Amino acid sequence: MVYCGGVTDCIISPLARYKVGLPYAKKGNTTHHRVVFEECHGPIPDGMYVCHTCDNPPCINIDHLFLGTPRDNMLDKVAKGRHSNGNDRKTHCKRGHEFTNENTRIEKGGRRRCLQCERDRCHTCRSRDCDTHRVL
Repeated sequence: MVYCGGVTDCIISPLARYKVGLPYAKKGNTTHHRVVFEECHGPIPDGMYVCHTCDNPPCINIDHLFLGTPRDNMLDKVAKGRHSNGNDRKTHCKRGHEFTNENTRIEKGGRRRCLQCERDRCHTCRSRDCDTHRVL
């Protein structure tokens, strides 16, 4: 049985196993906090992350977990000063385009992509209308 709320401190699961720094449940490669989140809230939609307000990956306290997109997770990381490398501090791509909300796509792994560079590289955009990269 999973406890679904009411405790304020982190709860570190004694069942968590560490693999590449993350706690994994015994069931496949699903992280333990995702299993706990699903027990309390039901299925997690595809493409969504279970994020920690406490920034403690082995914590399974349901009050410390929330759903977010990969972008939400990256913005939370930047806001809390947990950037892993200097790339998060860059304001422009290597071709000089500014990283803005409108010009930046954040991939699942957290990498930023410059949309202007993608448009410039897209051969379809040069030859005919491209719905993917068209600027509206």
